[in-house]
Amino acid sequence: MTHTQPVQNTQVKGPLDGLIVVEIATVIMGPLAGRLYAKLGAEVIHIEAPSGDVIRRSGQSRNPGMSAAALSLGDGKKNITLDFSDADDQQTLNE
Repeated sequence: MTHTQPVQNTQVKGPLDGLIVVEIATVIMGPLAGRLYAKLGAEVIHIEAPSGDVIRRSGQSRNPGMSAAALSLGDGKKNITLDFSDADDQQTLNE
């Protein structure tokens, strides 16, 4: 007979746990900074235009819009698409 113990969450919270970062940046440096914030425990929300970040189409990829750089820089983030010319999307950003 085997006995199982309940699995406990052993993930250590980072020093930025509880911080919410809204990332409106493209290409490399802004998304890299956002990735570092996420790795340190912050909740990072990456906002992209409807056309997507240009890094999605840069370099090699197995699937369109999913380059290795985009996958790496997006690690640990939530992603949303907003069109800043749309009044409803502007309101969403302000919330």
